[in-house]
Amino acid sequence: MKIKYGKSFKDIFEIKQSFFVQNDEFLKRQNYVGKVYSKQIRRKKCKACNSKITNEFFTSHNVKYTICKKCSHLNGLYEDSNKFCDVVYNKSIGQNYADRYFAKNLKLFESRKNNIYKPKVEFLINSLGKSVKKKSILDIGAGSGYLLSAFLDQNFKKVEAIEPSDKQVNFCKEVLTKKNQEPDLIKKISIDETLDYVKNTESEVVTMIGVLEHLNYPREMLSVINKNLSIKYIYLSVPLFSFSVLIESCFTNIHNRHLGGSHTHLFTEKSLKKLLLNYGFKPFSEWWFGTDFMDLFRSIDVTSKKNNNFLLSDKLKDMYELIDEFQKVIDKNKLSSEVHIVFKRK
Repeated sequence: MKIKYGKSFKDIFEIKQSFFVQNDEFLKRQNYVGKVYSKQIRRKKCKACNSKITNEFFTSHNVKYTICKKCSHLNGLYEDSNKFCDVVYNKSIGQNYADRYFAKNLKLFESRKNNIYKPKVEFLINSLGKSVKKKSILDIGAGSGYLLSAFLDQNFKKVEAIEPSDKQVNFCKEVLTKKNQEPDLIKKISIDETLDYVKNTESEVVTMIGVLEHLNYPREMLSVINKNLSIKYIYLSVPLFSFSVLIESCFTNIHNRHLGGSHTHLFTEKSLKKLLLNYGFKPFSEWWFGTDFMDLFRSIDVTSKKNNNFLLSDKLKDMYELIDEFQKVIDKNKLSSEVHIVFKRK
């Protein structure tokens, strides 16, 4: 099995500037979502393995979380119900969520795509070989179409995408049209219709980049994929229970990029692989990297400025130069804030 570690954060530093300059705005939204979440019914079973969860918990930004004793999955203590998902993704707060992934112009779209999504496509090619470009691919939860466009740039022949957000689908169609790429390759499919669409797809590869953790029915999705024998590979990325969680729990005036908001639970290597194995897929290729030390750097930077400690700026700049080196240590120990894995049907 191929395993890759690390990715430079410096490639995306400018793209992530909103987390620095809009901290207070993001924190306000996050705290509102946290209040809504904490009013949902109590979660009784682990999101990953369905085992009964313990009453022990820790708190981050006034939201309670626990850790599954059977599979080590990090669970919020409340259900991400349909009502909660409606608030996060469909109402005004959801509009703000979608806005984070928009680009003001084609140049900015290309920058985000090339620095974040092109490497994801290259990893898939390196994992399955150049012949993967001839395989049929379905991108689930395509967002604004960055991954879809990156696939098309690499001359993938049979790729389509589905996304429940009207705004993001329309944005993607506009971008694809400007790039002389086929706009109808992305379809608006509601959350309720997604399972049926996946059930009937003839695609050989399904991709879910930053999607599985947002579904309030992840096990149902994997069950549908398991029963569709056309699907031979699942390519996904998920957020992990990592160093970032510890950092975020200590900086109460800093927006949680990782645990909080729409992320009501986080995977571990054990919980993710056990979950996929239960539905007939085993890991084929892995890429471990994260932004834990960026989160630490951001938390110190924003807090220092809030406290008017500007004399610390030069020392912080010295630390910036070492972020990739620090992060690589975390990545190599599989403790990073995210992982990309290509799973193959057993």
